[in-house]
Amino acid sequence: MEALDLVMNLNDLEQDAVIECPYCHKGKTYSYGARGMESSNCHVCGRLVLWDFDRMMAFKARARKYAS
Repeated sequence: MEALDLVMNLNDLEQDAVIECPYCHKGKTYSYGARGMESSNCHVCGRLVLWDFDRMMAFKARARKYAS
């Protein structure tokens, strides 16, 4: 079985927006037709951010607490 080439060239995609980290203002995420929300750490400061791709904004976030 051949391995699939799963590398995407981002230069081939049309960029919608660049969203800045609300904490450090240095970390950015790039949108290529994304919709909805995603929580992930900023790759520069490491803090948790809620990225809102519908409004092209980012919000400071706290980790969700789970009941056991």
